[in-house]
Parts: sequence; structure tokens; C-alpha cells
Amino acid sequence: MKRRALVVTALAVLATSTSASGDEGPRYFRLRYSAPSACPSRAWLEGALHFRSPRLVPADDEAARVDYSIDVALTTTGDETIHGELQVGQPGSEPTVRTIDGERCESVVAAFAFSVALLLDPEGVNQAGLPSADELARLAEQARVKSAPPPVPPPPPPATPAPAAGARATPQPPSAAPRVSAAVELGVGAWSGVSGLAPRVHGAFEVRLGRDLAPYARLTGYFSPRDETSGATGTIAYTPAGARIDVGLLALTRAHVSIGGGPHVSLLVMPVDAPSAQERLPSVRVVPSVGALARATWEPSTVGLAVEAGGGAHLSREGLSIDSVGAVTSREVVLRLPAIYGLATLGLIVRFGADGAPTRASAAVGRFRDPKSPVAR
Repeated sequence: MKRRALVVTALAVLATSTSASGDEGPRYFRLRYSAPSACPSRAWLEGALHFRSPRLVPADDEAARVDYSIDVALTTTGDETIHGELQVGQPGSEPTVRTIDGERCESVVAAFAFSVALLLDPEGVNQAGLPSADELARLAEQARVKSAPPPVPPPPPPATPAPAAGARATPQPPSAAPRVSAAVELGVGAWSGVSGLAPRVHGAFEVRLGRDLAPYARLTGYFSPRDETSGATGTIAYTPAGARIDVGLLALTRAHVSIGGGPHVSLLVMPVDAPSAQERLPSVRVVPSVGALARATWEPSTVGLAVEAGGGAHLSREGLSIDSVGAVTSREVVLRLPAIYGLATLGLIVRFGADGAPTRASAAVGRFRDPKSPVAR
């Protein structure tokens, strides 16, 4: 309670310096708002601002007068916390910045609406409970229509001089590159091998581009325990191993859960151990294959889980040929691979280059900082 009182006092002092304009008329603000789809809409926040202070009126994009610029950005952190950042300032001045973390997106947006009203109109703040979302949107639209200043007439287009002969065009700065993250994975699973269902272990390295809709590429190495098969020529032992390259797309469906998949190519390598009296043709079997996998990941922080299931087709089914050496030479084909294979795995992921370690929630009070102060938050 004492901490909340200190924050309110600090906001009131800043509100005095920010809102001391002597103008009792409306104060037009332009809102820039970005948030996950599950959060309240921009109209909801505009209505909440006008409800908290009727003097705060949303301005159209072409409005001639804008008293304040308000920027609100909400993101989801690794521990399902909603992180919000607010910037409030007059055009051409250094903005005041505030951050709030909370468990519910609506609570963070409502806290920002109250903070802005207290900052810009400390004596006229309405402390009643907020009405419904539809009512807030209606209030914002009514305030915009009733108090909107005249629009700014569009300026005449400037004359574009013809480029001089031999002049070079000015290069435009490149847009910000999507975020790239990498991950390593260790896991276990099963696949339909030579003699039926068999266990396998794997290790993988993944590169992912972006987050909400993210293409990825993975290199996976895998092997299964040593197995045996028997035929007319005796017992043949083999150790399936190999490598796989995947490409695909993952879509963020809800907090920390991504679903997707894509095609892959694989190379199965099986060293074979046969009796010395037999000639192995060849002694190591290499079989390429193609297929597709469905993949889902759950990554609440830098450590998460991944499951995948799918299958494919071997491009060659012929296994190992064995020549028996004796009075009569005979040949037997062993280790015949199935035409179609399936696999399923479960893995532990450790990701690098993502948002970083999750932060703890501080929804009750939030964190406030002034960019001009040497003491941040």
C-alpha cells in the first residue's frame, strides 16, 4: 500500500508539470497501439481514456490539432506475463515512459488508461469502474465526432525535379531483419525399422526465423540400438543410424505453443556385422528417403518440449546381399527395408537468441521511469 502511494504521488507530480497548460478545453491525443489479438482493441483503449477523463479526445489521423501522442505496446513474455510499455508526450518533446507487467492483458490496458488520465488531467480523473467494451467503443466514437477539430487540408504534392544525368538514386535503409533464434534438441522416440518397431535417440540443431509465423531448418542425427536378423546364412547384426534435414513452418497458436511441420530428406546408414565366412555386399548399407513431419513445440522460456510424428518412403528397399562361401556359392538378400516408415519423437529444447529469460509479474503497481532521470525505474 505504501509503495502504491509513492507511485501515485510520483505520477501526480509529473502530471502537474505535463498538464499545466491552463486550457480547460479538450485535449486531443493520437494513439498508436499494438497488442496480441486476445487483448482489448484500440477502440476499447480510446474509450477507456475518454471515460477516465472526458477532456481526453481521440484525434483522427488527419486532425489539424494533436496535443499529445500516446504509444502503447503489449507483448507476451516467456512466463505468460503481459508486458506493456507506455509513452506519453507532446509533439516534439521527450516522452514520459512507463512499463507495467500483469497476468491479464485487460488489466494492463486499464492501468495504462488510468495512468494517462492521472498524468494529463489529475484533477478530472473518473475513478468509477469501466463500462463494457461496446460502451467504451461508443464513447470513443461519440467524442471523436463531437469534438473533432477540422481536418488538415492535404498539402500540394511537391514538384519532383528530374534526376541529373548520371546521378545515383539515394539507397533506402533496409527494414529491420526478422529475429533469428537457434536451438539444440535431445530426445527419444520410435520408428518402424527393419524388424518392426524399434527405439531411437536423436540430437538436432535448429535455426528459426521469426516467432508468430516462423520458417525453420533442422539438422538431426539419430541412431537405434544394435539389432539382429537371422536367415539361411546365419545371424546378421546391424546398427541403424543416419541424418535428416527438415524445412518447414511453425505458427504460434497460443501462449508458448507452436504447431506446424514440413518435408524432410533422410539418409539411413547401417553398418552390418556378418560371419567371417560370408562376404557382405556391401558391408555398410546407405538408403536415402523422403517424407514429411508434423511438429509441435511448447516453449514457456528458453527451455521447452517438442513432439513430432510423421513418416516417409525409402527410395530403395533392397537390403544387404550375403554370399555364402562353400561348395556351392549362394546369395541371400537380408535386411530388406519397408517401403513406408513411420516415426514419433519427444525432445527437450534449449533455445538461444529468443526473447531471453522470463520476467516476474508486477501487476499490482507496475514500474515507472522517467527518461530524463539517471535512476531508471
